[in-house]
Amino acid sequence: MDSTPPVSDTPVNPPRKRKWPFVLLFILVVLILAANFSSLGYLNLEKVCQTVEKMVPDESKFGRDYLSLLLSGKEAQAVSLLGPDLRGYAGQVKDVVKDLKPLGTPVAIHLLNFTIHKNLGTGTGLKELTYFVDFKKVSIVVLIGLDGVVPKGYVVDEFNYNQVPTSFAMSGGFDFFGKTWAHYLFLLISLGVLVFSLVTLVKCARSDVKRKWLWIVFIMVGLFKIGITWPGGSTTEATFQWDFLYIQLFSASLVKIPIYDPWCLSFSIPLGAILFYYLAKPKVEKPAA
Repeated sequence: MDSTPPVSDTPVNPPRKRKWPFVLLFILVVLILAANFSSLGYLNLEKVCQTVEKMVPDESKFGRDYLSLLLSGKEAQAVSLLGPDLRGYAGQVKDVVKDLKPLGTPVAIHLLNFTIHKNLGTGTGLKELTYFVDFKKVSIVVLIGLDGVVPKGYVVDEFNYNQVPTSFAMSGGFDFFGKTWAHYLFLLISLGVLVFSLVTLVKCARSDVKRKWLWIVFIMVGLFKIGITWPGGSTTEATFQWDFLYIQLFSASLVKIPIYDPWCLSFSIPLGAILFYYLAKPKVEKPAA
């Protein structure tokens, strides 16, 4: 009597590959790209400033009023609002007024940023307001540090200012026209290495190579950094930046830090993506026993 079990004609489905690692990878890629190009939100810098103003209306009004005192030459009133940390420097207010008053009446004042520095031990804190002030011929960035709370009022515990090379309107825009050949070359290279890295990442994720997840991490990393400043408006100015001890994800970025500085477009060498095509080896299936 034959005891061999009957063979089923039903095909055996291969085990499904888990999709959640690739979903997590996609989310990670989106987050990294958002971080690398997060400064694109500053393209509408006017709206950013309006949002900041709405968040801190009382602090912004105090800062604008204090700046108005300095620009109008009201030295005594400006000194009376100094906090304990700056009272020893009251004599320097005269120098500040001397520098700012000749600039004339501001064409526009924008609140760029608002930062709170909190001391968890004492519960006190310093509120920093950063203003972009346009005059007819020059533009300055002013930092005013406030101490105190409403309704007791604020005092000024920090103040400094610097001249910036561009106006507010020029600092936010990203203009493609009127640039040098070097700007366009950097733009093409940056887009090229970004697309190359993404395509290689997708190819690696869909392949069956050894140590796939190590290759994925390696492909996402670019080594070194070469950048160029991208000022607003038509300009032939090109300032280069490089850093040989730098790691950049996806080998390209467009950043604007701080807000009032020109854009910086940079790319890195996608070494992992390049080596993937030469060194990655497919898995070898073990023969069935």
